[in-house]
Amino acid sequence: MTNARMLMLLLSYVFIAVGCNNLAGDAKRLDTLSETLKAMESLTSEVFDHALKEHPDISKSMDAEGVEFHRTLVEAWSDPTDGGGANRMEKAAESPRFGNIAAREKAKAYVRAAKGEKAVRELDKVKPVYNSFPGFWLEYAESQVMHLDMNGALTSLNHLVTIAKHPTYAFILMEAAYSVQNRYAQSLEATRKALKLSPDLPYLYYREGRPCVVLRDHECSVRAYKKIEDIHPKSLYQIADSLFVLGRYQESVDYYNRLLDAYPAHRLVLTKLGEVYMAMEDYKEAEKVLRLEISRKRDNEIAYILLGNALLLDGKPEMALEPLGKALSINPDLPRAHILRAKCFMALGRIKEAEEESKWIR
Repeated sequence: MTNARMLMLLLSYVFIAVGCNNLAGDAKRLDTLSETLKAMESLTSEVFDHALKEHPDISKSMDAEGVEFHRTLVEAWSDPTDGGGANRMEKAAESPRFGNIAAREKAKAYVRAAKGEKAVRELDKVKPVYNSFPGFWLEYAESQVMHLDMNGALTSLNHLVTIAKHPTYAFILMEAAYSVQNRYAQSLEATRKALKLSPDLPYLYYREGRPCVVLRDHECSVRAYKKIEDIHPKSLYQIADSLFVLGRYQESVDYYNRLLDAYPAHRLVLTKLGEVYMAMEDYKEAEKVLRLEISRKRDNEIAYILLGNALLLDGKPEMALEPLGKALSINPDLPRAHILRAKCFMALGRIKEAEEESKWIR
């Protein structure tokens, strides 16, 4: 155990020793104690007992009920089983002295076990006690999200932001709740509120870029994802894709190539590069990257169609027939492949075969 963790542990127990006899009904102090203890990562009952043994003055100043309650807390946090932590808090929740905090900790254990409905039920019991506590409303909203009650979560979060001084995480949860409901304009608004409070949080730029893409504001998408391009290379794909939609083809190529350097096996980048080169009418470059994609043997029907089109537009209709035929062997129901094969046959003067292909698209 590190000195820092031991110090935090001892400070917590000093707090217990000083305030143990005055804690009844004092939800705020209990809440502070709970959060302090929880910050100590993965304490176990053995660590707890060792600390008491090594520091008898602290141990003597704590009564038996206080010691037992906080041992139960530590055991609940370190219980890896589904609902185990909640079960350990069952008896403590009946205590007149520690019942409120025990009920809240029981709810947190249900959240860790992904049992949102049970967490909400426990938090409902102590809502009057913790009504003015931002941390409680955050837990309540998280439980409602887990219970798929998005409207309830949004109500809780709106209340939270009226009482919290710096509710960044509340806005992050709002964004998530709106996104689940496909309310992307509202999710973008929530993210931007979080960014005003925490502009140095990279995750928020990712969450800003996503609704921008859905709302087809690709300038916004590029600005957001560029904020994290050096932190998370996969954001390069989103930047390249938005630049392509904006018609900024060379910039798009540059970003796709940077992505390819970072992730050589990326499953979309070569096909996307082929699309950009096609838009630039650089059919030879398109052919090169598409043949590289096809060499990876992933049965990518889109790559075969794009290659066929590139060869056709480059004046090679005979060569184009092979990749188009391969696309149709993967999936016969591809109108675009049939159309391109018809064009190839027409260019080669094979009228009857062109007419046969045209039957597929009528």
